[in-house]
Amino acid sequence: MKKVNDSLYVHKSCADRHLSTIKGYKEAKLLVKDFEYTVVKYNQTTGDFSFTFSPDFDTANEPLVSDSILVKADGTTKLIGQQSDPFIYHRKELFVDQDYTGFDISVAQARSKQIDAIPDLDKTRIGRLSFWQANVLPLLATQKADKKTIGQFLVVFSSVKPSISNAKFAQYILSKKDIETILTNWSKHTWELKSGGEVKAVVQKHFHPTARDRYSLTVPIAKYLEKHTPTGKVLYHGVGRDALGAQTLNAESYDPFHPNHEIRQEPRGHFDEIHSHYTLNVVNPEEGRDILVQIHALLTATGKAVISVRRDF
Repeated sequence: MKKVNDSLYVHKSCADRHLSTIKGYKEAKLLVKDFEYTVVKYNQTTGDFSFTFSPDFDTANEPLVSDSILVKADGTTKLIGQQSDPFIYHRKELFVDQDYTGFDISVAQARSKQIDAIPDLDKTRIGRLSFWQANVLPLLATQKADKKTIGQFLVVFSSVKPSISNAKFAQYILSKKDIETILTNWSKHTWELKSGGEVKAVVQKHFHPTARDRYSLTVPIAKYLEKHTPTGKVLYHGVGRDALGAQTLNAESYDPFHPNHEIRQEPRGHFDEIHSHYTLNVVNPEEGRDILVQIHALLTATGKAVISVRRDF
């Protein structure tokens, strides 16, 4: 069980063991019996309980804090949706008992030691996904090595079916629930390096090394537009050099490696439709998971993600 200030955090697998003697726990649990949750938080000062869903708790180093139900000490409840810039959990090995088998506890402990070794880390801000991705993950990558794998990966999501699948590419049209399913079953997917190898660390402001100039509409976008019309607020995530695609989709553009400072800025608000074409198949599995977590956080409750990955290696 993890303790932060006046709050206790415990995974659902051992929540009864640690919280059953606390006043109000059993009653609070009954109130959320139809809600899928992963973590229980108990505020020792207020007596409130929070039951929170984390779609990637077993697969992510820093799991996502998604929707939750707050049960106050007086028995009233409140549904709290996932924030656009979501929180993440740290030291997940403390949430579970030592006999837990959902993830390798020793690996999680090693990750925590790696984070502790970062000098002058602002621990008041690392709970936010955007701050973590922008300021901490690069430091962790530097600790590991000054190189990373760049190439073409075969990416196949085992838990969802593509809307298009041929010899050239596969395209997935995903709801938020679909993305949660992918994250929950992360270890079951195929992410196989087909070409490429290690190169020096990728530098921001210089485009990603795999970004190609686009002088005509990419096939995945063209095929999507044959049957669909983008609606609402649209984002092209990982736009690279595909300004034509963004213009055709009438989409806002985002790419953390783009030379344009405005396009490198984290997207704000929520989007009804988010496109990602030929991006996941040029990043390693850990980066791919982070991209999907971000896309999930940026989607509206009824939004959809259109994700294309190459097949023509």
